[in-house]
Amino acid sequence: MNTERQAANYVSSTRKLAIAAGVFYLITHVTSVGASILYQPILNDASYILALGVDTQVLVGVLLEVILACAVTGTAVALFPVVKRYNEG
Repeated sequence: MNTERQAANYVSSTRKLAIAAGVFYLITHVTSVGASILYQPILNDASYILALGVDTQVLVGVLLEVILACAVTGTAVALFPVVKRYNEG
């Protein structure tokens, strides 16, 4: 009976980790696409530095990049306990 409870806890914890990793993964995709769209003035306008540019748009893109970095780290941290069980190396 105790092993059944342990097996249920293992599945439950693995499922929670998988959901967390999936959410972080989706956040990485959303923020990377959003940041690339917001960076268009810098990437396509050669005179952006010389003229007055859309600074707010670029700053929001930078914020999305920071969120992207945190989400990538969160994905790795969430997946590590699951992957470690199969091959620690």
